[in-house]
Amino acid sequence: MTLSQKSKDILELVFMTGLDAFANAHRLHSSLNSFGGWEKSSSYLRHMRSMREKGLISWQDSSEKIAWVPQLTQTGKASLPESIDPTSFWNQDWSGNWRTLTFDLPADERKERKRLNRWLQENKFGHLQGSLWLTARKYEDWSTQLGSLNIDPRSVIFIEGKPLGNLTDALIVEKAWDFTHIANLQEEYLRFLENRTPIAAQFSSQDFAAWFRDESELWRSVMSSDPLLPSPLHPANYQGQLCWQKRRSAFSPWRDILCS
Repeated sequence: MTLSQKSKDILELVFMTGLDAFANAHRLHSSLNSFGGWEKSSSYLRHMRSMREKGLISWQDSSEKIAWVPQLTQTGKASLPESIDPTSFWNQDWSGNWRTLTFDLPADERKERKRLNRWLQENKFGHLQGSLWLTARKYEDWSTQLGSLNIDPRSVIFIEGKPLGNLTDALIVEKAWDFTHIANLQEEYLRFLENRTPIAAQFSSQDFAAWFRDESELWRSVMSSDPLLPSPLHPANYQGQLCWQKRRSAFSPWRDILCS
């Protein structure tokens, strides 16, 4: 299911604060009010109804709109983007087998190459060399996905296996992804949490919303560059789990305030 950024904001806020439901729709709106497009109550309520129709959230009908208690459904939880909950990727079993992709697209097929490169990056493949890409993730009928993008599946080959010779998993990770850049983003994020996380008891939900806007932008930047590899493949300087732990800790105190 394709989610709009507004839907992602709501799901992320609910998930990160550990809430399955907000005390009322008015509280949720005020918490999101500093985000673009949420200023008008009518726009907010239309979006909430749209999410309800898609099965992402639910509430019992009430004559008073502010008395709604939005609750995250199982569909909503299953729709959480990996950037919101990356733990399942870190915890996945590592069999030692890489899934590699190589393609043969003519140089003048620029649109197909662009679509393929975008798909590879969105699915967090690492670029080893030339037209050789790889991932530690399990195969998920990628040929069909590429066909839906008007990319001839016959021009792409997927292979699963282990490297031979002196090419270790650690070297593959080093070559395929820029973990120096990732480490810099993680350091920037940790500094933000250390220096700019407000004390929940001293701030309002509006203050939290402004902080959440800046924090989530930084977090998305970290996640967009991170391939979210299984833990056995993490470089020595990788701080992804630390960032996640610190993030959960930063959101935790806001639960009671946003429920009140």
